[in-house]
Amino acid sequence: MGVTARSGPARWLLPVASRPDAEVLMFCLPYAGGSAATFRRFAALTQRLDVEVRAVELPGHGRRIGEPPAFVVADVADVVSAVIDRPYILFGHSLGARLAFEVARHLRDGGAPEPLRLFVSGSPGPRLPRVGMGDAALPDDEFIARIEAMGGTPAAVLGDAELREMFLPVMRADFAWGDTYQYRSGRLLDCPVTAFAGAADPEAPVDQVATWALETTGPYRTQVLAGGHFFLHEQFDALADALVSDLPELGSKGTRSS
Repeated sequence: MGVTARSGPARWLLPVASRPDAEVLMFCLPYAGGSAATFRRFAALTQRLDVEVRAVELPGHGRRIGEPPAFVVADVADVVSAVIDRPYILFGHSLGARLAFEVARHLRDGGAPEPLRLFVSGSPGPRLPRVGMGDAALPDDEFIARIEAMGGTPAAVLGDAELREMFLPVMRADFAWGDTYQYRSGRLLDCPVTAFAGAADPEAPVDQVATWALETTGPYRTQVLAGGHFFLHEQFDALADALVSDLPELGSKGTRSS
């Protein structure tokens, strides 16, 4: 497909917190059905870390709702590569975790430096199948029930026929990406990896999240937070604290007075 001028960085990346003077870029990749706006609260991190935060807007999501909801790893990696002008961090939740992992490997294999940190959240390690394989093909009623059971989707979206008609194809496409994802064996990453797990997350149990340790030769740790699959919203303050504690080298420089 390739990244063209029409679908380049400005189309794919939302500047959650613009800080061109920041030492590090942080790219955030959303969960199934999520948009770049999912990460608006991450702007608060710039008060504590020397980072500029940008969120990925996948085709068919958020501001790109009119586009076919399909993407490939190479396109996301190309967009990230096009704007990397300093060290960078990748953060992804659920579907976004595996996508961030594949983007890191794609960039590395293309000769780019690995991220300073890879943060993966709410996802079993990539060698394991995700919970609910095949759900993308469920009939509408069952698929909607599946989404409702996961939480995270406003009831107003699923309860409004017009909004639901726009939203379901996006969710199906994202679930289908997870269904067809195939782990590629190869050289491990060398960068530090931190995996976040919700203590009560049935989509990504803690023991399955911990298998991310297999993907790097560098430092690794699992951090468990209270909450279910969408703990990144339910426990955002705790998640922010954990991110800051994991990046001590960026903390003092990022502290800014209001």
